[in-house]
Amino acid sequence: MKQLIDNVIKWAEDRNLISIDNVDKQYCKCVSELGEFADAIIKGDVDAQKDGAGDFIVTLIIMAKQLDFDNTEIKDLFKYLNKNIDYEASKIIPWITDSLPKLLMTRTKQWQLLYLIKILEYTYWAINNLGHTPKECLEVAWNEIKDRKGKTINGNFIKE
Repeated sequence: MKQLIDNVIKWAEDRNLISIDNVDKQYCKCVSELGEFADAIIKGDVDAQKDGAGDFIVTLIIMAKQLDFDNTEIKDLFKYLNKNIDYEASKIIPWITDSLPKLLMTRTKQWQLLYLIKILEYTYWAINNLGHTPKECLEVAWNEIKDRKGKTINGNFIKE
């Protein structure tokens, strides 16, 4: 998992995405990927669930880096993902959508850390209850983006 996180961060750095000036655009990307994950849950599409969850985790990792968390701090966020609740994944998505804007609106690192942990924890619960793991989902997303070509325009990566 740690190597995957480093890979994602390097990928984002290579595309000039890591800037606090891009965090609002990254928030929109997070919302978009969360929507794809939710859609896959509704449709029961297992492959799309893994892809959507992985893409959402990728966007959160990039946002955390934009908010000035270092690589070790970002990797440490995942150590809190060790318990689960037995709750339907589709009912967990609103908890994520409630926490996501709070992450963007708060400007103190302590509160940002709290919201990142909660968002990742909720995401973990949803992924787990679908029978997947965060690592499995992040691997799917990484394998999809690692060789992706494109360019960054106004803080958005536009794929070819």
